[in-house]
Amino acid sequence: MEIIVTDLTRFKNNDLLCMAGVTADGQTCIRPMRAGKPGYLSYEECKKAGLLPGAKLEGVFTPSNPIHAPHVEDNVFSSLKMVGSCSSDEFEAVLRNSAVRTVADGFGMAVNDKVLTAAPDCSIITLAIRPHQISILAGYNGEGVKATVVDDAGQIFRYLPITDLGFFDYVGNPQKRRMSIDEVNEFIADQERLYLRIGLSRHYQAPDSRAGYWLQINGIFTFPDYQKIIRKY
Repeated sequence: MEIIVTDLTRFKNNDLLCMAGVTADGQTCIRPMRAGKPGYLSYEECKKAGLLPGAKLEGVFTPSNPIHAPHVEDNVFSSLKMVGSCSSDEFEAVLRNSAVRTVADGFGMAVNDKVLTAAPDCSIITLAIRPHQISILAGYNGEGVKATVVDDAGQIFRYLPITDLGFFDYVGNPQKRRMSIDEVNEFIADQERLYLRIGLSRHYQAPDSRAGYWLQINGIFTFPDYQKIIRKY
């Protein structure tokens, strides 16, 4: 099976990356994992391979056993190899083919907070919105990067963490920063179309006792242009 990488995200453990991709028809999402824990790819091997959103990967994917909702995209891979990169048109087609207009439609349930207390049927969706419907914000103490998003139902999701590798490192990390918050907001505002990959964390209980699957932004993709200085290692 061939997938196009749509999600490349950071963890607190900076040595690991989480990757996911979608088939060209936009109908199947795969999170390639190694057998055993933690299962994720390392930052260094992804960097060495030049693996970025838009890369085409070919492999044999077998659903993890056991597999638990909402993370039904978990698949153990074998014979995984990068077979090229898609064009901008191909990449947007994948996002468009998998897109919904509201977060509730994507997860198939009402979402009243940035944490879902019940497990939906999937853990990653593509949300199509217009560029003015997102604001990028600095994280607490100037570290990290967040976003406030308004979907087409008018629902507002405030201060969602951005785990997208490029934004996390090159906008949110003071040691690696290549763009300021103002610069990235200006760039997005100048674009015509915007797709977000919205993911759910593993089950987590916050210090305020809220527990469940937390919304995060795995990918921010603009068209017709993308920001080249954050789409590199």
